[in-house]
Amino acid sequence: MRSRILPLLCSGALLLATGCPPEQADNPDSVQTPVQKLAVDFDQQVIAPTSVLRFRLRGTERIVAKSVVLDMAGELEGAPFRWSYSAQTADLMGSERPADEPGLSPGLTREAGDTGDLVLNIPVQEGLWSKVVHVGTAKVFTGTIDISVIDFFGDATAESRLEDVRLEFISKLDPYVAPVPGVDVYLDERVSVAGKNFLRPEEGTTYAVLERGVITHEDSTTRDLSGQKLALRWDGARDRARLLVDPGVLGVRVGTFEGDVRFVNELSDGTVVDGNVQQGVTFSIQQSFISTLSCGAQDPCPGGSRGQSIDVKGRGLVEPRGAVRMTLRFDGIFTPDNPDKQNIDFSGDRALERSPDGYVDDQKVKLSVWYTVMSDGGMPFITGLGALTGAFNGTITPVLGDGFGGTQEGLAWQGSFRVLPTRQVVYLKYLPRFSRGLDKYGLRNVENEIRARVLAAAQLPYKDVNVVFVDTPPVDFVDFATIELSGPDPYGRNAFGYDNSFNGVAKDTDNLFLADYIGGWSQGSADEFDNPFGGIYIESFDYFSAELSAKANGGAANEDASTDFDRIMRPFMPSLGGQPVRGTEWPGGPRSTEIEEAIHMVSSVIGNTVAHEIGHSMGMAFEPTDRVRPGMSFHNRDATSSSGALMDPGSARPFDERANLNGTPPAVFNQANAKYLSEILPLEQ
Repeated sequence: MRSRILPLLCSGALLLATGCPPEQADNPDSVQTPVQKLAVDFDQQVIAPTSVLRFRLRGTERIVAKSVVLDMAGELEGAPFRWSYSAQTADLMGSERPADEPGLSPGLTREAGDTGDLVLNIPVQEGLWSKVVHVGTAKVFTGTIDISVIDFFGDATAESRLEDVRLEFISKLDPYVAPVPGVDVYLDERVSVAGKNFLRPEEGTTYAVLERGVITHEDSTTRDLSGQKLALRWDGARDRARLLVDPGVLGVRVGTFEGDVRFVNELSDGTVVDGNVQQGVTFSIQQSFISTLSCGAQDPCPGGSRGQSIDVKGRGLVEPRGAVRMTLRFDGIFTPDNPDKQNIDFSGDRALERSPDGYVDDQKVKLSVWYTVMSDGGMPFITGLGALTGAFNGTITPVLGDGFGGTQEGLAWQGSFRVLPTRQVVYLKYLPRFSRGLDKYGLRNVENEIRARVLAAAQLPYKDVNVVFVDTPPVDFVDFATIELSGPDPYGRNAFGYDNSFNGVAKDTDNLFLADYIGGWSQGSADEFDNPFGGIYIESFDYFSAELSAKANGGAANEDASTDFDRIMRPFMPSLGGQPVRGTEWPGGPRSTEIEEAIHMVSSVIGNTVAHEIGHSMGMAFEPTDRVRPGMSFHNRDATSSSGALMDPGSARPFDERANLNGTPPAVFNQANAKYLSEILPLEQ
């Protein structure tokens, strides 16, 4: 049990950064909270001038922190040594870089999204390096590293001590690469090499400089590569790396390289350190090919719906950059499922070429089942491979080009691929103001539980159609809807939510546009409806408080207010005199029953609102005339307070229905909207 930051952390450096109160361990008035013991991932031993110390604090995905404090204590070359660092969470953001992309965001990040483990990144140039070493020297620190997570009350809520830490600070890391064997390679392949002193991504790049080199192609033509350089990518340790077979240097043609190579380290501060030289290095570039299509766990992939991302697998698939390019050529026949539709000929000079939507590595690229929404002056319509359900039979060939006049036509995949019924994926994007909005209700420490329940509540009305809600960015769909969940209504109208997606027509009848963005600013919505902002605004839900609305309205509660709202939220909501949920009392604390009811109520109201606004983005409320001319009716015309229909206007949707309380079931779609959804988003058979 701790009530204050560990006294050992109150060093001079930390005192300046955060301030430390006097010890109050014996103060009976101090708030006592148990301190969670953290497991910390830290695997660095050799530190360069441009290094960033990275600590992953495991098990902190549910911790609400104000800061993280680190204290190093031990010896440096036999002399006492101490250094402290503090990072704040005010601008905490998740890092979405690929693992081998240079650079780390300094300070605090989340490992995965905004609710993953906390990660502390400390650039050694921010004070540590200058205190430890001088140019031309190497020094070793041995001792302990203490890490504390500090909450908004100033208490240490989690801590860890790393024992027997050994850090070697080296000013000059000279790379050494073991002999590179002559092997067959593919373009953009990363060939494993062994050695020592390879740079981490944030520190700089290790290069293979081609002091002398020539590539000979199959037709016996050659090209001099002397002076060019190939990057070695970090492979997780100082003694191994991956040599990039870069088509931007080598070109895209099949051929054999032979030459002399010098290895160097180029630090991010511009310093260059020479390494060893290898003579007579050779490797042969092979022809690229596509072997299979996959989707998720299905390999081979039988098919996908429009906007779905398909994995195209093979070897020698290159990432377009600069003058390097690659397209995928579709050559074959498309047969629609509808027998009244004619086959579409994509063969010969009618073949289609598409650039990949995403690049993974030389063995996999991503390509969606593409489509385009068109308009000829009338109602919008869809064209492209994903426009109709059916089957494509033919070949897919990688076609490569470079800036040296070279081209390569790889080996093709051949087979059949089905276009499946449309699936609408909806991504719930939580903004930082959502978390702060939960503070208003005293529920920030159960945010993960609320998010999980919101997901289930939003999904429930769509359980019989091809709509899927997710709370992490989808990787299997290029086109998906996004809805932001935040705190206050930015327009100041205290709305619960608003669909501000706009596609040139008032209603997206038949849900032609799969990538609606419900959030931020929309100029189209501003011009058409005088409401530019969209999303879900959870701070507005205190509208349902009888007590708070009465105070705001001179003693008269809102017509829609509920005493159940006050009953459920009073134990936790500060404005109702409650005490916020502490992280240590859920689950299993004395207020667990009350917390469970609050989670259910709040998440049900949020999820219900999400489902309603997404319904608008998909063209509801639907009327048959919407398919003849753009409609302007957005809610059910026959709505009553007892109809229980999700697309009823707000005045006809009572609190018990939104909150799923007192035996009132959650709202569902009325018959017309349910039929409409089953037509445009049928479940796959």
